[in-house]
Amino acid sequence: MDKKCSFAERVNDPTTFYLTISGSRAYGTNTLTSDVDYKGIYLPAKDTYKNPVEQYEFNEPDAVIYSVKKFLGLLVENNPNIIEMLWTEEEDVAKIDERGRYLREIRESFLTKKVVHTFTGYAHAQLKRMETHRKWLLNPPTKKPDRKDFLLPEMPVVPKNQLDAAKSKVTKKMDSWAIDFGPDVASHSKIYIMEQISDYLSEIEVSRDEKFILASRILGFEENFIEYMDKERRFEAASKEWKDYNTWLNERNESRFIGQVGYDCKNGYHLIRLLTMACEILETGNVVVKRPDANIYLDIRNGLWEYDRIMQYADELKSKTASLAKTCMLPNNVDSTFVENVYQRIVTL
Repeated sequence: MDKKCSFAERVNDPTTFYLTISGSRAYGTNTLTSDVDYKGIYLPAKDTYKNPVEQYEFNEPDAVIYSVKKFLGLLVENNPNIIEMLWTEEEDVAKIDERGRYLREIRESFLTKKVVHTFTGYAHAQLKRMETHRKWLLNPPTKKPDRKDFLLPEMPVVPKNQLDAAKSKVTKKMDSWAIDFGPDVASHSKIYIMEQISDYLSEIEVSRDEKFILASRILGFEENFIEYMDKERRFEAASKEWKDYNTWLNERNESRFIGQVGYDCKNGYHLIRLLTMACEILETGNVVVKRPDANIYLDIRNGLWEYDRIMQYADELKSKTASLAKTCMLPNNVDSTFVENVYQRIVTL
């Protein structure tokens, strides 16, 4: 089927064997104006097995339908959005056949300790968005950055290609200090580990600016050039932030910034939801998608929680997650042979 097919065509095609409501309606945190979102799985036709469309994406409604292989790959990594698909309430499943029922029956077999990294990693992303938007809400940029603000001459004194080459060398040097995760470490694990490192560096007050200057000195650049290069770099960063701020200002959903709470309420509720679910999975081995504590998330979404209260509760949940991870009985990984057997059974059903 053409990747440009409509949502209805994709859903009605017999190769699509599973479709479930997702997002706020699956969580039970929807309002009267909430859209209906979907996620699904399809089995590519035999003549496209080697080169299938990995996922179909739609805007009306907001939906994603994954190929079986793409779905299983994300499921093995315990991607939160993928795990939820198999744990939605029966009433929220819009289409299912024996292959979909089979996946729901064995869903517990895919839960591993990776949920520590995935759920907290996704929560960390929500937190970073909150912090950026909060900064813009409370202390928005007031004007487009000017070179003179950074004590730079009106025109660059070093040709751009030379400056870019020097900055590239410095960046490579800084990158060499980073952890080499290798090809076998999933992205969610990298996010989790780098979050810990970032927190540590913040505590000892080692900034990226300081690392940039140190790397420049190690490479042997003269102090005057280092100072100039650092000013140009900070000017570029401020210019990018100005552009990002104005894009956000023009495109943001005003309903997500209620009253004077000073943060994106939707990011706030997802932050707490993800951390809460991580604790539940580690403690019980169960994924609760339809939230019994929906009132908490609705309160946050409606701006009834102050920023400091959100941050304190998030810290408590992160500490609890770390503690539960030490005693959790979930396996570390899913056996690859098991995953291949699951795939082959779905193909033959």
